Amino acid sequence: MMRKITIVLLFAIFAACIIGCSNSTGSEQTSTGVERNKIEQTQVMYNGYIYYFLATDTLDIIPDVCEKVGEIEIVYVENVPDKDFSAAGVDLTVGEEIYAYEKNTQEIYVKFDDGYKKFERKIK
Repeated sequence: MMRKITIVLLFAIFAACIIGCSNSTGSEQTSTGVERNKIEQTQVMYNGYIYYFLATDTLDIIPDVCEKVGEIEIVYVENVPDKDFSAAGVDLTVGEEIYAYEKNTQEIYVKFDDGYKKFERKIK
């Protein structure tokens, strides 16, 4: 009987050591694989508004009325965009082109290597 108790106690101590020694650095990931405290949803600020990529398909062409209005100048990883042509999120890089149609302030397009992605203002 004493031997069984000793084995159970040793197993419990071993399990506690394994659990207690787990790696808990600041680079924990979310369920999507993005590190905590990093902005996941891709965002671009243009004309004083933040536009969000809502996971729509990549487009080969955009409406003819859209014109290039600028390029992404800075990409934040942990902060939301705070000035025009700034962006946030893990999928954007400096220099990507922004297209817009001045009469439609609800959406813009960003040119990626594989095509254009539509970004939309969130309606509150």
